[in-house]
Amino acid sequence: MKRNIIFFVAATVTLLLAASCNRKVEYQYEKYATLYHSSFSVAEDAGELRIPVLVNNTKGADVQVSVKVTEGKAVEGVDYEVVTPANGILSFSGETDSLDVVIKILSPDLGEFTGAKDLSVAIASATEGVNVGIINNAVVTIEDLDHPLAAFIGTWTG
Repeated sequence: MKRNIIFFVAATVTLLLAASCNRKVEYQYEKYATLYHSSFSVAEDAGELRIPVLVNNTKGADVQVSVKVTEGKAVEGVDYEVVTPANGILSFSGETDSLDVVIKILSPDLGEFTGAKDLSVAIASATEGVNVGIINNAVVTIEDLDHPLAAFIGTWTG
């Protein structure tokens, strides 16, 4: 009998607590722009590289993201060209959540060993109210396909 009373009291308290909790919680998700990865590697004869830029939680809003490409050992106009965005701004429509930075790989040194060359792609800023995400900078490595001793031993296939 004592056990039934304890069970009844516990069940009643649980029901009263559940009934008194009528608060609806709404979550606010942060709006942000980010790169897909923090590093990319491309062969010197690849032609082009596409680097995805993502915007999250911005459905229905137009967002502009400023992208900056910076030379490292790779020189713009010699080793690569930025195709998109030509003006440095990616414009996302309300329904678009991913656009690509397109970099054309020029390969002026194909057949000659020069070593790997690098450049960086960064999200500089975004529309007000949209933060820049954690992955806001990516290093791009253009891999040299030539053997460092090719000038001395020649090239051959086995």
